[in-house]
Amino acid sequence: MLCLALLLISPLPFSQVGYVCSTVNYWFTLACFLWAIEPVIQSLRGKPVALWRKLLALLLMVVACNMEYYCPPALVATLVLVGICIKKRKNPALPLLLAAIVLASALYSVNAPTSTAEAYALDETMFPGYETLSAMQKLQVGFVSTAGALSTYKGGFSILIPALTLGAMLALLGWEREGRKWRLVYFIPVVIPLVTGCVARFCPTDSLWATLFWDADGGWQWNHPAAMVLALLYFGSLFVSLWRLRRSLALWMVLALGCRTVMGFSRSVFASGLRTFTPFTLVMAVACGLLADLAQHRRLAWVILCCGAGATILQFGIYLLTEAAVG
Repeated sequence: MLCLALLLISPLPFSQVGYVCSTVNYWFTLACFLWAIEPVIQSLRGKPVALWRKLLALLLMVVACNMEYYCPPALVATLVLVGICIKKRKNPALPLLLAAIVLASALYSVNAPTSTAEAYALDETMFPGYETLSAMQKLQVGFVSTAGALSTYKGGFSILIPALTLGAMLALLGWEREGRKWRLVYFIPVVIPLVTGCVARFCPTDSLWATLFWDADGGWQWNHPAAMVLALLYFGSLFVSLWRLRRSLALWMVLALGCRTVMGFSRSVFASGLRTFTPFTLVMAVACGLLADLAQHRRLAWVILCCGAGATILQFGIYLLTEAAVG
């Protein structure tokens, strides 16, 4: 089920600036981060960890944090691991060193020449008026634009398909496990993507619905109150549903959301495209696979996964055929 769910991750977003550049910056660094914290988790489980593996973890965290995109959630994750080690009376030296590496990398990124260059700071082509935004507004940009990808952002289905698959899986589990009081919460993560991502695509471009809070690219206007309410409703219901089913998935979803939200502090928050949703898409796919194993109606869970994976493969196949025809 987990392998099938990973097919929900479309390669399409990585074609925007080239597969090599995108995978090195997003997938390789994410893999390094996960492998860096793995020895700490193994130690917490009471398993012995070799010294060379701990030293390798430090090097892997350096590589991971070369992508400053991962620094904030990595810092949160390592500090949480420090707290767990202290609570369980384990040696917190390794997670403390990992946290120090993340903090040093974050400070370096903030003061790097590319971040402080005047030409970049004043570039109006990527995000007009960006330099006038406050810190809270930048957080709002990152948060709302993450939910906005469920809509017609950049015309892609790469986020919508895994979001609908995860929403359908949560709706199935909510129907099986919860009473009427909580079922509505489980259905929200599928209703919002279905309405904003599917229905809106079939509305005329000049209709009230299509222009209510959409921008020229088809995403949500980050400063529109309706977009903010929908974003809070979607992520709130998603977190509550996952927390009631499997708390670890809820925590990973928060970290993945944090990865994308901090993009609001970059002028290229929109220009970077859907590549920046890599951790978020991965957590949605993994959640689909793990939650499917909890379903009582196992065959229906398989159908949901197959439909989602098939839709992703079909989308990418159509893209390749279209590119071949144009070429």
